[in-house]
Amino acid sequence: MLGYVRGFMSYVFGSIIGYIIGSIPFSFLVGKVFGRVDLRKKGPGNLGTTNVIRNLGLGAGILAYALDMLKGLIPVLIIRQLWGYEVAIISGMAAIIGHCYSVFTSFHGGKGVAVSSGVIFAIDPIIAIILTTGQLIVFFATRMMGLASIITAVVLPIVTYLMRGIGPLLYASFFMTPFVIWQHRDNLKRLLQGTENKL
Repeated sequence: MLGYVRGFMSYVFGSIIGYIIGSIPFSFLVGKVFGRVDLRKKGPGNLGTTNVIRNLGLGAGILAYALDMLKGLIPVLIIRQLWGYEVAIISGMAAIIGHCYSVFTSFHGGKGVAVSSGVIFAIDPIIAIILTTGQLIVFFATRMMGLASIITAVVLPIVTYLMRGIGPLLYASFFMTPFVIWQHRDNLKRLLQGTENKL
């Protein structure tokens, strides 16, 4: 009985740790430090890399992306050492939710792409590199980060299954793919209407 309780509590604490780390609003902080702006009041109000680039430039956007990526990477690596892979994956999913619905910014956040990439890097760096390369190719070809992110989310479970079969990242993709697509629902609507903005 005690073992089950400890197991359950590891999932609870892993989720809380992941959510809190994911909730750190790095894009918001970058906006305040580098431009003295509240990105929630700029453009679409999104606290993610694309909105940072649009308002503060490429350098600030790269910094925001790197910091957000660490929010997915760090919880998975730490929790895996404490309580194992399964709890680490749940912690990573909680970090993605925290990024998109941060308790520190009245539940405003980004769309989960950078944090998801951090989670993937922690689980399988090779697949992460493949997906990131593909995302950049689509972006530079179209100048549409929303499209690149949606395509990357769609191919995540496909690439994972073809390369690794059934495993931790495939299970994680069953959450990440629909969640990231949902976060990009406005982009998807604009894409279908032919009105998506280019970066």
